[in-house]
Amino acid sequence: MDDFQLHEQWIQLCSTLRAQHYISDGQFDAFFTQLEPKLISAEEVILSTSNAFVKSWIECNFVGYIASTLQKMYQCNPTISIRLVEIQNVATNTTVRNDNLGVHPQEVTGTYETTEVCKTSGEHGDTKQPAGSQLTDNTSTVQTVSPEKKDTMQTNHILSMDSEIKTVSTSSYDSASTPVPSEHTGIESAYTFENFVIGDSNRMAYSMSIEVAGNPGNRSLNPLFIYGKSGLGKTHLVRAIEDYIRVNLPHYTRLYKDASSFLNEFIEASMAHDKSKHTFRDFQNAYENVDVLLIDDVQLLQGKKQTLEILFQIINTRIEKGMQIILSADRAPKNIDIDERYYSRFNSGGTVDIQPPEIETKLSIIRNFIREYNRIAAPHTIMVPEEIEMYIAENSGSNIRELKSAITKVISQIKIFGDDALTLTTVRKLLENHFSGGAMRQLTVKAIQEVVEDYYKVKHDDLIGAKRSRDISYPRQIAIYLCREMLDIPFALVGESFGGRDHATIIYAVKSIEDRLEKSREVQEEIELIQKLIREK
Repeated sequence: MDDFQLHEQWIQLCSTLRAQHYISDGQFDAFFTQLEPKLISAEEVILSTSNAFVKSWIECNFVGYIASTLQKMYQCNPTISIRLVEIQNVATNTTVRNDNLGVHPQEVTGTYETTEVCKTSGEHGDTKQPAGSQLTDNTSTVQTVSPEKKDTMQTNHILSMDSEIKTVSTSSYDSASTPVPSEHTGIESAYTFENFVIGDSNRMAYSMSIEVAGNPGNRSLNPLFIYGKSGLGKTHLVRAIEDYIRVNLPHYTRLYKDASSFLNEFIEASMAHDKSKHTFRDFQNAYENVDVLLIDDVQLLQGKKQTLEILFQIINTRIEKGMQIILSADRAPKNIDIDERYYSRFNSGGTVDIQPPEIETKLSIIRNFIREYNRIAAPHTIMVPEEIEMYIAENSGSNIRELKSAITKVISQIKIFGDDALTLTTVRKLLENHFSGGAMRQLTVKAIQEVVEDYYKVKHDDLIGAKRSRDISYPRQIAIYLCREMLDIPFALVGESFGGRDHATIIYAVKSIEDRLEKSREVQEEIELIQKLIREK
């Protein structure tokens, strides 16, 4: 079979898999796009990937679907295997084997292939989780490359901590001269790739995250910068990367910190430097020598010049040595109030945002949450009607925490009063003050106009008047869009509140802002900020 025929068969197989709806579009795009067909025959199917997580996830969750689809298409029952191919570490010019056996990134090894896959059962590929994938190395010669000696950074540049010192905590900095694995509690391990719900809003971020988890140190995604507003799943993905490496690549040391902890440790190390010269070096070593460094909420460092400078140097040193760093923030790098060279470095690898979830993703999150509750509570399971699931999905805001707390309220209601007592009317009353959107019904056009006028420094008469200069027309369009978005009132009523503008003009203003939102993350963040100011008014 030539390459053309092979890929034609693969496309046909993928199309059939999609059509059967066994696998969601999000899962398909995240995993199957990273597979390369090597052989498709009646006896054997061989697929390859360079990502260890993709390999493991396909084996443990989707091999059953592939097998049953091939049976229906060709009436055959081939052996299916996933092979993990080598990748080249550009930074260190070494070949890295990213299997599940925890080979350290500075080891060089030969080629290998898988000889076993996860066994599946059931028509639709129900699986039993394996203890681990068994890999056979056919040409296993391992040569250890000694890591370079750490270059100690000069610390005589440390300046006064006037702005930073105000935020230092009372806890003491526990210095360490060697990299240490991060603490991992039961709560933290709940953040895994397996329980992250994939949708259009987060698919790219998920794909980049699993690529980094399977191939830490890959220069094209180093650093990985994930951003999006609060409650959309940034921390979930960051912790999922850490969890995957902890379980599957135990030889990689890893360190997770939120930015405020990093700031406090830097201040304490700097303050102790005069008394103990090694304290600051220990601080640097702890962050520079760990194989995978994860720092959450880096926007908290804006205005902290000394802390940003040391982080900048740590990132540069790590990237030069091919060590992975993952960062997250609630806004794009260039929208953080920092010098250009800092956000340029943040942007130098893979930068991806998470958008607010669409209705379909919210429904998936709701159903996944209920399934997980029933799994833990069995045999005392609950059933939530579809109309109630849809009501929660349609009325909740973009914050997933708000969504989950709404489901928790509904579950508590069922546990107290039983399934029969749960009606849509009951749920509406139960959640009437729960959703951020619920408060929007009490807003007025005037309140929205006042916030927009204050934000853009325009007069009310200009906002609703006839002036068409950009410094007036743009805020006017924003205000019109927000009236439609937050109040959901008719176009005609909005027009009356903006100087008697006609229906077509209001539609044009809303469409203009919607187009900007699709193309510009800056506009998204601008509107999110104004909405926050309106809610707090």
